[in-house]
Amino acid sequence: MAQTTRNDASREAVAPIKTINRASGSMELSRLLDSWSQGDEMEQRETFEVLRRGLDENRPVGYKLFS
Repeated sequence: MAQTTRNDASREAVAPIKTINRASGSMELSRLLDSWSQGDEMEQRETFEVLRRGLDENRPVGYKLFS
């Protein structure tokens, strides 16, 4: 009778990994990135302003990233 180890038991519980071919994976990634870029332009501008101020807030005068 073969001994069962913890590793053997955990392997059985893991779902198989879905294989995605490179072409379809690239298309899915492209669609995801496109969906992120589409949206409310005003919201994106406001978000960038908050990010810009936050990044420059504590930097010395000569080392501002956006000013």
